[in-house]
Amino acid sequence: MKASLFVLIPLLFLPSLILAQNNDPAPEVAHLAPLIGVWEIYQERLSPQGIWTKEPQTPTWSFEWAMDGHAVLDRWESKVLNPATQDSIPFHGINLRTYDAKAEKWQIEWVDNITHRFTNFEGTSEPGEFRMEGINSVGRPAKIRFFDFKPDSFKWEQSWTFDNGKTWVVVSKMNATRKP
Repeated sequence: MKASLFVLIPLLFLPSLILAQNNDPAPEVAHLAPLIGVWEIYQERLSPQGIWTKEPQTPTWSFEWAMDGHAVLDRWESKVLNPATQDSIPFHGINLRTYDAKAEKWQIEWVDNITHRFTNFEGTSEPGEFRMEGINSVGRPAKIRFFDFKPDSFKWEQSWTFDNGKTWVVVSKMNATRKP
C-alpha cells in the first residue's frame, strides 16, 4: 500500500506541473510568434522536368511554444502517395525547434512516420524570416526558409543543391493560411 501511494501521489501533481509551464516566448525568439497556431498548407513542387505542380492534398501544420518559450513544437499532418500501391497514406511529422542562446542558433529535429529517421537542421532567425540548413530525410542537402509573415499567412520554400552547394534551386513552395 505504501509503495502504491508513493507512485500515485506524484502522478496526481503531474497535470499541475505540465499546466504550470510558461509557454510565453523567450525574448530572443518572440519574433517567431506569427507561426504559433494552426495552418492550412497549399504546396507546389518542382518536377524533374522543371514544371511546377500543385499538391492535391491540403496538409495541416500546427505550431506551439514549448520548453518554457525556448522552443517551438510543430506537427505536420497530410497524405502522400504510396509509390508501391498508388494508395494515399497518412504522413505525419514532428519538428522540435530549440533556440541555443549561447550559440545564437536554432537546433531543429524532424522525424516522420515514413522514414522513422531523425533529421537535424541548424537555423537562424530574425524578424520576418527563419532559415534552416541541413541534410533532409532523403539524404539531400537542403535549405529551408520561412518568410513573408502576416497575421493570417506566411510563405515557405525548400531549396536543393545539385552541384555541392555552388547553386541552390527552389524545389518546393508553400503558402500557409491560418485556420479559424
